Amino acid sequence: MDNRPNADERLLEAIEACRGSDDVADPALTPLAERLSDDPQLAELYERLQQTDASITEAFCDVPVPEGLDQRILERLAAAPVDPAEPATVAKPRSRRWFQVVGIGATVTAVAVSLAVFLQPPDIDLTETAARQQAIDAFQSDWPNNGQWPEQGQAVTDDVLQKFPISRGMALPPSVRMQWRNVKMFGASGVAYDMIDRQGRTATLYVVGCTLPGLRNAPPRAPAPGTAGCVTASWCKGGLLYVLVVRGGGREYESFVPPANLT
Repeated sequence: MDNRPNADERLLEAIEACRGSDDVADPALTPLAERLSDDPQLAELYERLQQTDASITEAFCDVPVPEGLDQRILERLAAAPVDPAEPATVAKPRSRRWFQVVGIGATVTAVAVSLAVFLQPPDIDLTETAARQQAIDAFQSDWPNNGQWPEQGQAVTDDVLQKFPISRGMALPPSVRMQWRNVKMFGASGVAYDMIDRQGRTATLYVVGCTLPGLRNAPPRAPAPGTAGCVTASWCKGGLLYVLVVRGGGREYESFVPPANLT
């Protein structure tokens, strides 16, 4: 009898091995990479897990591990009673990252409350459609005259990009000139990256410290229809909400999100 796991189980174990990393590029995981390209549902699961792991990692960084926690855990494990009548079970093989996760599992309870607050959108009535419309309204106010920089903009620096990174897939200088500003949107603080391309077309990427459920973790290939002569796109990554507003249509959108930059 063939006791090997079925294909779905092997794919799920491969995805587990890639959590929190880019190991999917490893030649040993070529079958997984091929399935991700052909199976949109599997690709969506992979992206959601990567986004969740990024948010958890960020939350862990803000929660100090209590001094002596490791020793207390070992003492409690040693003192825990064992029922000899309890039948032994055979554990399924786990990926190497599973054991790394177990090592930090003791802090999950402390982080859970912080993470729940961190991921909860400040505005509980906020929807993706409402966020896009708010961003368009802000864009129209920020750019009263097309082609003239919004006020209070500053040169983009590395420390700003570290705190509010621009998503992979976005066009960056020298093809696009940028500045940044502090903003308050969707009930949270963030920044606005104002951009002008070589033809004078304008866009703003709003990056705010909140999330919305159900969004992808990268800019889409095509924008969503907007209002006031603009198109929009929205996504979440690393606990941040991104809303891009571009004056114009699909061609103008591609000036700031080139299809060649997307995978």
